[in-house]
Amino acid sequence: MAYVPSFKHDVFISYAQVTEAEWVKEFLGQLQKHLDRELHQTGASSIFWDRQDLEGDSPLSAEISQSISSTATLVIVMSHAYIDRTWCRKERETFFNQVGIGSRRAFLVLLEDVPLAKRPPEIQAMEVLGFQFWEPHPHSEKKGINRPLPIDDDPFDARIRELAKNLRERLEELKANPSVSHVTGAGAIRQRMFGTKVFLADGIEGPRVKDLQEARSQLRSWLAEQQVIVLPEKPGTLYEQFVDVSQREACAAQAESLMREATVCVQLLGASGDEDGYESWLCDRAEAVGKVPGKDLLLWRPQSLKETSIKSESHRALVFNLELQVIACDLTEFEHDLAKRIEDIIIESTVRQAVAETATDGTPGRRGLVVVDSADCDELLSNQLMQSLEQNQVGYTNVFGDLTEFTDLALRGAVDGIVITFGKCDAKWAHQRFVATRPLWMNAKLRPRIGVLRADMQRPLPTNIEAITVMHAADEESLKAFAEKVREVAQ
Repeated sequence: MAYVPSFKHDVFISYAQVTEAEWVKEFLGQLQKHLDRELHQTGASSIFWDRQDLEGDSPLSAEISQSISSTATLVIVMSHAYIDRTWCRKERETFFNQVGIGSRRAFLVLLEDVPLAKRPPEIQAMEVLGFQFWEPHPHSEKKGINRPLPIDDDPFDARIRELAKNLRERLEELKANPSVSHVTGAGAIRQRMFGTKVFLADGIEGPRVKDLQEARSQLRSWLAEQQVIVLPEKPGTLYEQFVDVSQREACAAQAESLMREATVCVQLLGASGDEDGYESWLCDRAEAVGKVPGKDLLLWRPQSLKETSIKSESHRALVFNLELQVIACDLTEFEHDLAKRIEDIIIESTVRQAVAETATDGTPGRRGLVVVDSADCDELLSNQLMQSLEQNQVGYTNVFGDLTEFTDLALRGAVDGIVITFGKCDAKWAHQRFVATRPLWMNAKLRPRIGVLRADMQRPLPTNIEAITVMHAADEESLKAFAEKVREVAQ
């Protein structure tokens, strides 16, 4: 478990395995020891290092890519071999693409005397001296004959303590200010889409659909850049099978299989198409496997496309079908919308999966899901709430004061209930949560249910309206009643 809650790992060590594995193994052990000491707890930090030696043309494995995407800091073990290794470059490029070079989240360990001019541009741009873990070889008089600092010598001990101290300070900053650690821009999109499978519909080709072909090609290229798996892998294969009537049944089976596998199904529409019913047929296949228009079945058309420009009545009916919620916008805007939809689906799926298990004692599985938020000073109140939800067979997830995560879960329809605790916390802390959920209680939405658990009924709430259920810590029946409301909306 990482020290910084929003990450899987606190430190990712990037190094040239071909020459440095043994030294890095001992280095890792010492860094773990001293970093834990800085954090005042054994096992407080999570450090990732990979032991496999990849070929230069090998893609990063899913484990490595996901670890880089979910690490708070990067430690680069610089050597001449490191500069020459292609996959070392891939590791640091992946990290910097997500967090930026100026984020102060990368640390440079100099294992050899590599001149600044020979270092990769992104490492030069870090503008740091680095931590020197090399020394001139004591038994050579020739200049440039160096060696790594021996692990058991005082110089190594001094450098590793300095590195651990600097890492601790940065990790504490990231933990205290979660917003600082959030990935933004292109890196954020790539992070949330990595490894996702997207079904991208093909269709007719030729001069009259040139714009549509270019749009498909642009979107496919963009998805590939985000390391998304695009289905089918070879464009045009499904449509070729569809036009052969004798292959229609096999085509349907293949299309539905790919759509089930995909997180999202996407279909781009233009002024021409669907004369043979293929595009409508694909929509039917997607809905047959449970894809929902506007959620995980996304149709797009250019914003400039007008009904009068479509000659085919059946195609016009598809492109401007309100039930299918066809999105009309610039393709670049659609790309960002697609990334957001994918993130919503993944978060909802992950959270629900975490609480969907059936109890091992034979009692019914939990129904409903509540996001819980509480300040550190209200830990006892939070524990009481979660115990009550557990007893009433309602699932929960605690965001432990992370306002960004609280807002995301509350507003994206992933939960059936929202509860904040109001005991010793600052009134402004509670007010921020009420403001975050304002779109829900102002519109009097039944789902999710919103509640507040009070420790002192005499202490005024920042907001107290009918749409927010007020529970009292001393009244177990009020907690039970709220759990029942959550189960009702979950059904």
